[in-house]
Amino acid sequence: MIKLCYKEYEYKITLGACKYFYEQTGKDLQHSLLLYIEACDTSRDMANISRLRLFHGLLSASDASYLFYSVIKQVGGGASLEEIQDAMHRVSWMPTESEDGLCEPWPLVMLGLATDANVYFSEIAKKKVDS
Repeated sequence: MIKLCYKEYEYKITLGACKYFYEQTGKDLQHSLLLYIEACDTSRDMANISRLRLFHGLLSASDASYLFYSVIKQVGGGASLEEIQDAMHRVSWMPTESEDGLCEPWPLVMLGLATDANVYFSEIAKKKVDS
């Protein structure tokens, strides 16, 4: 689930999502998510605020909204791009102490999506090898 501004969105990473994201931004969806995994790994010794600033700089808010929208629209959740952009604008810009994770800054939500995508793609690769 993608959790933005007290709302949860189901999503699916598909070839269609990758194509749509590329058409809108000229960027590769998988590469964009890998940037977050790499930044998380290489910034472990940084202060939290420095890490958050680093994550903010990996994608513009506009590109991030298209990434979220491209994977959310694959499950037909009915969320519009404008709803996603509004949710991104309204979430905290600093990490919260809330345990529900529903109001975290969008770069941390993107990091969570990237981590989930990493697991997803690893499982797909394993299934292909096993079959």
